[in-house]
Order: sequence, then structure tokens, then C-alpha cells
Amino acid sequence: MKKYSKKEIKIIQDFINTNIDNDIKVKTDIEYSCDMYEEIIYLGPKSFVCESFDNWFNQKFENGEKYNKRLIAILHEIGHIMTLNEETQDDREFRYALLLLQVDNISIDELNYQYYEITAELDATTWGYEFYKNNYELCQELVKELNL
Repeated sequence: MKKYSKKEIKIIQDFINTNIDNDIKVKTDIEYSCDMYEEIIYLGPKSFVCESFDNWFNQKFENGEKYNKRLIAILHEIGHIMTLNEETQDDREFRYALLLLQVDNISIDELNYQYYEITAELDATTWGYEFYKNNYELCQELVKELNL
């Protein structure tokens, strides 16, 4: 799978510094994640696609289909930092553990849908969606520049 180039990481870093927060750092990794306490987001493969997320997002958010899901994935990780809350983090860990106990009893799609609805996950995605919605043209320029 294709990784983000150093040039693309710099473009994303500059976008975040200019439009969101100077303290958030961007790095690459094998998957999308973040260290909320250190304020680092990790970007997985550029070509990452998750059909269950796309379907869930399109149903959950108004006009969801018009938003680039790869950029939403980046904004979601930033959203974890921007919405950090100890109570929702504790809830996230507890609910995620409960989901793992069900892994043999439900489909992967159902597991994913339940994961997306965990408060901390939903808060992060909602933050990303709202940022994109309120800065749509700016975000679309980034999508074009990164060829997402």
C-alpha cells in the first residue's frame, strides 16, 4: 500500500499548523492512530479504504458522500486530540474491550459499526466532519493537492 511521501506529510503538517493547531505533529505508521497526550497523529497507508466506515459515515452525517473519506480519516485522528476527555477515553477502552469479547458472535461490519459509535470515536469523527463542513473549500483544496 502506498505511503504518504515526505512532501505530502509536510503539506498536511502545514495545513494543520495554519488552520487547526501548531502543537499537533504528523508522522507515518502502518495504520491511522494518534497519541492524544503527545499530540501526534499517525497516518497509515494513503490508499486506505474501509467500506464499512464509508457506508456508516454516509448514513450518519448529512451529505456524507460528498466528503473525502481519506481526509476524514486524517481529521478524525486530529479530532481525538481536539476532543480529548478522560471520561470518554475510559468509556472507549471499556466498550472496545466488550466489543472484542463479541468478535466471534458478530460480523466484522457490525463490530466496526459498534466501534464507530463509541463516544470517543464518534466525537473525533464528528469533530472532523464539522471542521470539513465549515472549511469545505479549504479541505477540498487539500484533497486535490494530495491527490486523495
